[in-house]
Amino acid sequence: MDWLTFISKLVEALAWPAIVVWLLWYLKEHLPTLASSIRKLKVSGVEMEFERKAEQLAAETQLALPEAKTTDSSDFEEPEVKRLRTVAQVSPRGAIMEAWTRIERLATEVIVKAGFDVPRRGGTHELMDRLLQLDVLTAPQVIAFQDLRRLRNMAVHANDEAVTPDAVDNYIRSAVAMAGYLEDTVEYVSNMKK
Repeated sequence: MDWLTFISKLVEALAWPAIVVWLLWYLKEHLPTLASSIRKLKVSGVEMEFERKAEQLAAETQLALPEAKTTDSSDFEEPEVKRLRTVAQVSPRGAIMEAWTRIERLATEVIVKAGFDVPRRGGTHELMDRLLQLDVLTAPQVIAFQDLRRLRNMAVHANDEAVTPDAVDNYIRSAVAMAGYLEDTVEYVSNMKK
């Protein structure tokens, strides 16, 4: 290889990294603003996705649990919905976590009352499998249960700004409806054993 070819290959190999370094140096004053706008763009995407899925979940829950009280009227509002809305004012993700924890606790109660062992590993998937073995969830209820879990996971990994008040409200109402159904199921399973 002659010197001319060597220098040509060297310039070719260093051209893009040099341009990137120069561009970063040139825009160094604007990078913090640029970085925050990119972060906001990402948060906005998560926010829109969470809100859309929470709306779908509310509709699914309404169909899967038609007797559930999902009305906005404060005269018929469950105390748990009011309590979780209060929590959501301080921490939207905290309200979602509390709502989901209640569902898990009641699902575990159903399983215990039916005489099954509580799953040690596998978490929510095991709980759902046991509920399916008991035949206490219909296909639409299984979908709503899974979507509640997915949205809870999404909320845990997002920041509070990504979870809008309307989306949290939809999640709370759906979770309370599912928890209410599971609570009725605990009583039903308890009565069956008597």
